[in-house]
Formats: sequence, structure tokens, C-alpha cells
Amino acid sequence: MWRTETAVVRSIVCSVMILVVGCASGPTNPKLLTSDQAAVALKSMSDVPITPTRSILILGGYMDPGFAARAIEKAIRAGTSPETEIIAISFGDCISFAQCRQRVLHAVAQWKDREIDVIANSMGGLVARFSVMDSAQLESCGINSNSSDPAIRIHTLFTICSPHQGALMAESGPSSEFSMDMRQNSKFIACLDRALEVAKYEMICYGRTGDSIVGMDRSAPVGFELRWVDTPALEFAHVNANKDPRILADILATIRGEQHDSVAPSESP
Repeated sequence: MWRTETAVVRSIVCSVMILVVGCASGPTNPKLLTSDQAAVALKSMSDVPITPTRSILILGGYMDPGFAARAIEKAIRAGTSPETEIIAISFGDCISFAQCRQRVLHAVAQWKDREIDVIANSMGGLVARFSVMDSAQLESCGINSNSSDPAIRIHTLFTICSPHQGALMAESGPSSEFSMDMRQNSKFIACLDRALEVAKYEMICYGRTGDSIVGMDRSAPVGFELRWVDTPALEFAHVNANKDPRILADILATIRGEQHDSVAPSESP
């Protein structure tokens, strides 16, 4: 009898938690490290920190006061030397992509003559793509540049749960300049996609199963492969993605110029 009651209780709890964070892990991507393997890899890299070839820019997400950018920065600094140049930027007080772009260009003006690696969380991925566009590309989209600083030069852009094809939540959320621009068929995303056709930087996109904020299948532009991971049980798929050891280990190893078994993308579930 107690087993039946326990099963009923667990079923009820699971049903509630599914609405909040998800009650069980989804399918495991065989092409990526497991969480335990990733933790070992991060520890190994922190034991032997190196100075990467390029400076690193870390971009936060929508309405984030800095938690995501700091979490990513902490993981990257652990595996790189003290001499590594890292700048982390948050956009919690920004009200438009134009304002976000201006903040980025001003912050990295000293890096204008070199390529950098960019790690972008959520909306930060769109900010990075916007910030690399030159004045001619902006004008072709009917956008006036409000910054005298030159566009950034990206070597590799890593995006974590970024709404490259629009965010699910933006489709039904309150209408603001941000939300309108992050809708699937917005003029802003169409503009970014046209610029992407001639972009010279590499882009590596990560997503997590069960992401109800952006949508996992939207976490990479059309035609780009997605490195997806399952979301652990009782964990927020989108909010906690910036702390996922599997994603961070893959990014850090790539920045360090190292190879491991997690670099091959797999078909999403």
C-alpha cells in the first residue's frame, strides 16, 4: 500500500515540477562529454592554465544584471592564465539592441585591431552578431549606427541558448522593442541572417533540451549545427545553461586549442 501511495505522490510532484523545471533528464547526447567527464576536464584544465591566442569577450543575456556573465567568466578564468585578457559585459539595464551594441563597441575599443573570441549567453548571441556588422550592413537594414567605435572582429563566437531563430517567450510576451526584435520573423533577425551569409567568423551554438524560454531548436541559425545537451533533472533548462559543465568544458577546450571527444555535433532529439 505504501508503495502505491509513494508512487502517486511522486507522480504528482513530478507533474508539478515538469511545469517548472522538468522532472527527468532528456536523451543524452553521445557526442558530448557527460557532466562527470566535463567536471574532470575542467579540473584538468584549471590545473594547467594557459594563455589563449586571443582575448575573450563574454556577453550576458536579457535582463541579467551580471550573474550569467560572471559564471562564465569564472569558469574561463579557471582554465586560463592571469595574463589572459577577458572582458565581461551585462545588459540588464539596456532597453534596445542598439544600446547593447554601443556598450560592447565602447568596452572593447582597445581591441579594434585584432580578432577576439566571444562567449555569449542567451540574448548576448544576437548582440554579438549585431556588433560585428559594419556600417554598410547596418545601412542596408535601415539601421543608423549610433557609435563612432568600429565593429568588433570575431574569430569564434560561442553562443549558449541564444535565440538565433527567435525566442519562444518573445512570441507571446509583452511587446517591447527587445521582444519584438527577438520574434522569429522579425526584421532584426532577418537582418542578422543576411549579414551572417557573408560573415567570416566561426560560430558554435549550444542548446539544452526543454528550453521553454528560447526553444532548443531555435538555439542555432538555420543551417547551423547545434551542440545540444540534455537538461539535468530538476534544473532550469535555460537559466542554468551558463553553468553547464559540458558546455563550458567544450568552450574552454576549444579556446585553449585542445581536442577532445566532445567536439562532434549530434542530431538533436
